[in-house]
Amino acid sequence: WRYFVKVTSPKEEFPTIQIPAGLYVRIFFSGTYTKNYKELYSKLNEYLSRNHLEVSGNVIVKSIKDYWQTSNETRYITEFSLPVRSLE
Repeated sequence: WRYFVKVTSPKEEFPTIQIPAGLYVRIFFSGTYTKNYKELYSKLNEYLSRNHLEVSGNVIVKSIKDYWQTSNETRYITEFSLPVRSLE
């Protein structure tokens, strides 16, 4: 699997890829993924269905605030970016 981080100056020794341009559905949540994933996927699926969208690629998970900034798991913040395309 892939881990995305913001790169300000690419280095040859670290392989990099660019996140493709396109339409993304983004959701932010607090707490840990393992405690929130059922609710997250339910909300995402409802939103996609209601807006006539379908998934068109792999989810991009970005840690905004994690164990490097706090030891309190309820204060973790994560962003999911899901590439989508219209069904219409």
